[in-house]
Amino acid sequence: RVRLIQAFLAAGLSTGTIAEMVPCMAEPSADGARRAVELLERERARVSAVMDGLAAARSALDDLIEDNRRY
Repeated sequence: RVRLIQAFLAAGLSTGTIAEMVPCMAEPSADGARRAVELLERERARVSAVMDGLAAARSALDDLIEDNRRY
């Protein structure tokens, strides 16, 4: 169980989301598995949105760097 929680943390899950996962781990079931997938998909979407924002920020920085190199 500790290794699973460590894997969740390494994947970027918040402790709140991990707490939501505990019932899914405590008593494995088809419903619990479906709930776990929903939570993990939600977290993946959140991480993807953060990555998109970071990519946009990097692009803006690249533009600023290029503009300043022209001087």
